[in-house]
Amino acid sequence: MGNRARATARRESVNRALEIRPRAERGMERAARWYEERNASKGVEFLAAVESTISALRENPLRFLRVGRVRRALVRGFPYTIVFQVSDERIIVTNCVHQHRDPRRWMRG
Repeated sequence: MGNRARATARRESVNRALEIRPRAERGMERAARWYEERNASKGVEFLAAVESTISALRENPLRFLRVGRVRRALVRGFPYTIVFQVSDERIIVTNCVHQHRDPRRWMRG
């Protein structure tokens, strides 16, 4: 892919609306709380890592691995995955799951 095509792809992906489903919000909050109970700064670090991951998937969602009908983005530094779907108009974050969970439960989106 040439520089011009990459720039166009980036511009198009930034224009997609972002929707975070309640189940994903609950997963993020639950994990942050778990980390915070063990170390106050870890909860904040986790949420910052999630925010960074969501920023990356907004920039170029198609770069992330497709698993069935969804895509997944790993949260750097933590054993969590952001599960999402992409359409021409929007990015829908459907879940935030621990990587040791059964993938059949979250692959459906």
